Amino acid sequence: PHLLRLPAMLAVLGDVSYLWMREFYLELCDVVQFPISMSLPWILTEHVLAMRNRPLMPFMFAPMDVYSDAANSALHCHQQQFLFTEIEAEVNLCFNQVLYFLSQQVFALYKTRAAVMLLQKERSLSDESDVSDKQVAQAIGKNWYTPLLTQRHLPLLGRALDLGRLLTQRLNNMLRTSLDVMISRFESKDLTAVLELKTGVRVCRLTRTLIAESLPDIDSFEDMWIEANEKLNFLSFSSRVLEKAIAETIGDLLPNFAFRSDGQCFQRPPQTPFTLPVDRDAPPRKTEPHMLYGSRQLNAEYAMLAAGWQTHFGFPHAEALLELIGDSGLQTFFSRVATHVSELVPNVITPYVTALQEALPADTKLPSYQYGSAGCFGYFEAKLNDLRAYEELHSGVLHNFRRLGNSVSLIQLIESAMQVRGTYTVLQLPALGMPQPLYQAATEVAAAWGQQPEDSDMVLMAQQLATLSAPLSTNASLMTSLLIRIAQALVPLKDTWLAGETPEGDMTNANTTKAFHRVWSSVQFLFCTAPYDSDSGSMDNFSLFGEGVAIAGGTMLYMLAQRHRFELFSFNAHVLAVHLAEPQQGVQQQQQEQQRALNQYMRGVAFLKRSNENIFTMLEASDGPTVYNVWRKMN
Repeated sequence: PHLLRLPAMLAVLGDVSYLWMREFYLELCDVVQFPISMSLPWILTEHVLAMRNRPLMPFMFAPMDVYSDAANSALHCHQQQFLFTEIEAEVNLCFNQVLYFLSQQVFALYKTRAAVMLLQKERSLSDESDVSDKQVAQAIGKNWYTPLLTQRHLPLLGRALDLGRLLTQRLNNMLRTSLDVMISRFESKDLTAVLELKTGVRVCRLTRTLIAESLPDIDSFEDMWIEANEKLNFLSFSSRVLEKAIAETIGDLLPNFAFRSDGQCFQRPPQTPFTLPVDRDAPPRKTEPHMLYGSRQLNAEYAMLAAGWQTHFGFPHAEALLELIGDSGLQTFFSRVATHVSELVPNVITPYVTALQEALPADTKLPSYQYGSAGCFGYFEAKLNDLRAYEELHSGVLHNFRRLGNSVSLIQLIESAMQVRGTYTVLQLPALGMPQPLYQAATEVAAAWGQQPEDSDMVLMAQQLATLSAPLSTNASLMTSLLIRIAQALVPLKDTWLAGETPEGDMTNANTTKAFHRVWSSVQFLFCTAPYDSDSGSMDNFSLFGEGVAIAGGTMLYMLAQRHRFELFSFNAHVLAVHLAEPQQGVQQQQQEQQRALNQYMRGVAFLKRSNENIFTMLEASDGPTVYNVWRKMN
């Protein structure tokens, strides 16, 4: 008789509604309804979720059949609408909980896998041995979530749910949140954290790529990045990252860092009263591990890498900045920096130059070689003793010249990163005389359609796109543009800086002139001999200001056409020449302290001489503008 009613018998045997129907236990416990934590389907589902990426994961929704059978029994057997309503409410709660935890686990798995791939450690994605982090071990193993991600029809309470679409929605939101967390962390740090932001963005990009293999309907990464970066308009040249980069550059990098040409990087010197810290946003208070790099151990490893990156700002940081702000952002960034520099010269630096001109000694004739290097050193030290006591020598003169020199060095660093990117573009271009691949492909398609190339809109668009994507002109240079802006700002101040001197004039008043070359000669002598005295002790100017001061002075000398006069009448150059010309003799006991100070001074002179030669060579090689020919460079 069972075979005669086989469908009904199979339905009875497969009915698992009794696993949820437990009114007897409700009577014993004297409660209206059990909490979800005591529901057997949820207990089984929670157990599978707790095991994470394991073989049971594809069968996670099997316990949910209990709810479907219980609902069917409530309507057709017991005929109780309120019972079905209770089951439906519990199913909604359980399913929302499942979606929440499942989306978190899927996101954490792909985020961990992407972070491991970019970490470039000696570990294989198919080998779980020798991995101390269990979450990483599961992430680099087999992906047991794939059957769930590809499920489009999940039967539940008589409905077919698109599980993939629901997970896609949640993963889209989680990726956007992760990008927002990365940007918020960057906004709470200085500009050296741009490499950390670049790494985080790359991890998110790779995470989205891995997820798209199973969920192809996920949003494009560009749309997510634009939304998180708040760059929503097509013609918008502002974004969160760009505004933060500009604020940190002008408010912290230029005034508070010291440029080192040997490593082509900016380093933060010890803090002084005139290099106060910048106010920044607070970092995110609480961040889940999967919102960063997937697991706590990976977060710690990337934090160690970030700590090494945040000791300086160099070429990799400039490349990361270019990658994050893009070409349109670079134009805005350069415009703001150039405007800052063009305002710095007349409004801040020129008053200090005027004050130094007034404080210069009336006569500073170069002493004879007969006095020796020690005598010449003592002579200039006595002549500039009043200028040495100038209270704003460090906080005003050297500090603001550093801001100008750091601006030049930063743009030069960014332009070097642009040249590397331009090299990649040039390598992708066809050989000289060969047609563009895009134009050639469009021509072939037009011929297949029976159209002539000159009559095809596709060929015309291909030509226009190839022209638009071509590299910029060889004379397009950010450095040249910045130098033109500086020279333009210096033109109306030329008479003030030169104090009446002209390039055609003779040098009969070389000992009494107030021109900038004599001012800068005094500044460089004091740079070597007047360390900064603070409450914590004495600090040499090379460690405090770096080479930005020398770069700024060399730039101004070149633009004022006073380089050769500076080299001819420089105090440092004269003492160095005397030192090289005099015979090396033994130092007596009473002269050891004086000789030690002279040797330290000579090391500083050699440092400045190398910096001066570097900036002069760079300006001559780039045919930099001067106040006399800047109008030609503008054309």
